[in-house]
Amino acid sequence: MKTIAFLAQKGGCGKTTLAIHLAVGDTDEQGSACIWKAAREADRPLVVPVHGAKLSEFLDVARDDGVTITMVDTSPRASALAG
Repeated sequence: MKTIAFLAQKGGCGKTTLAIHLAVGDTDEQGSACIWKAAREADRPLVVPVHGAKLSEFLDVARDDGVTITMVDTSPRASALAG
């Protein structure tokens, strides 16, 4: 499974916009992608809120469920996730 994470030290630089146009995962505490998804009527893309500490576990489950690509939106200063 391929995973692409959108990381930047600054907020408001377009991480969520990029992620939701390609997306499946939202580790941003603001939940911007989840708010966007809630306003849509379509089932896809799947947007799932995931706490950063649970991201690895979530990605393992997604892989086991047959997901082939994930996009991860992060909060600003998400340096712990970048490692």
